[in-house]
Parts: sequence; C-alpha cells; structure tokens
Amino acid sequence: MADGPTRPLETAVGPARKAAAGSVAPVEKSVAASDATPIGVVTHYYPRANAAAVAVGPGGLRTGDTVHFRGHTTDFYQKLDRLEIDHQPVVVAKSGQVIGVHVAQRVREGDVLRRVD
Repeated sequence: MADGPTRPLETAVGPARKAAAGSVAPVEKSVAASDATPIGVVTHYYPRANAAAVAVGPGGLRTGDTVHFRGHTTDFYQKLDRLEIDHQPVVVAKSGQVIGVHVAQRVREGDVLRRVD
C-alpha cells in the first residue's frame, strides 16, 4: 500500500460500494426481479417454424397475453398472438396442457414464461 493519507470510505470505494458494504441498498423492482410465479416452461423449440412447445402452469395462458421469456441466455417480451393445441388454434390454455406458441426469438428448454400484464 502507498504511504499516503487515507481517504474516507465514500471516496475510496464510491457510494454504491459503501451501501453494499455497510447496509442493504434499495433495489428497484422490475418484471425480472418480481416475485410473479411462472405460468409456463418451454419444453421444446422448433427452429424452422420459430415455435416453442410450452407446458402451461398455474394461471393458464390466453391469446393476447404479454409474456416474458426468461432463461440462462434468453430474455425477451412477446405478445401471444396465437396458441395451438395439436395444431388447432385455441383462445385459452389451462394448467397442465402443452401448447404451441410462435416465438420472435430462439428459446431453450427450461426457459420460463411469466405474465407481464
């Protein structure tokens, strides 16, 4: 270490580090940090069709819902324009059903869906 005068904690490590070191800093709440329960999990992705198979969980899904796809490398929002069960369009998908959804980006098995609105 240098033989100079010591600086106060605020100037040495900055206010963000001071809050992290001494007390808990307030965290802004976002959709990703929210405590909303998952409403679906991606079970398969079909790259040629840009579609995903989704196992629907508690709460179900409805055409027109805006969802947040979140996973290890996946993070995007999308409005569900069409839901399909056995290649037949449906308006509502209930818990326990596996549905097909057209996706705007690549998703991976295990990615979680959360309802935004």
